[in-house]
Amino acid sequence: MPWLFEENLFRMDYQVQDLVNGIRQIRNGFVAHSMENWVFWFCFISGLLLVIGLALWIGYQSKKNGVKKTWNDPDLLFWSLLNQLQLPDSDKKLLHEMTAEARLAHPASALLSPHTLDWARNLWIQEKGNSAIPLQKLRRISEISVLLFDHYPPQLQSNSAYSV
Repeated sequence: MPWLFEENLFRMDYQVQDLVNGIRQIRNGFVAHSMENWVFWFCFISGLLLVIGLALWIGYQSKKNGVKKTWNDPDLLFWSLLNQLQLPDSDKKLLHEMTAEARLAHPASALLSPHTLDWARNLWIQEKGNSAIPLQKLRRISEISVLLFDHYPPQLQSNSAYSV
């Protein structure tokens, strides 16, 4: 049995020496002056650059396609902006109705700022007439302006019935 113990020690010593030599080879592979494994490093760096380039290209194409979908469709852009807002569906439909009846070429422009929303509301009032738009809708547009922009729009008329 003692010879079995010595054989196991010899194997362990050999494995430790093999591990040390393996670590040295890895360390020597990272040394700048060592050109023994230049094919490996060339292939490794080329593959890494290829994967990074492919990932960047796929990201660019997906972003480009997302912009391309809304580029020539102002109504689709308007609805995509509305869907990003945390508004009830009834408010989204009301904003769409307002921009459609105001005949805006680009309805998304009404959502840029509180001033453009007021401008679109005033165009809507001019297009439809004061008496044709229910007071509830005008008040709701004012409430939406407060929700979106924290902005209190100016009074619609000097009449107190149209005030916010």
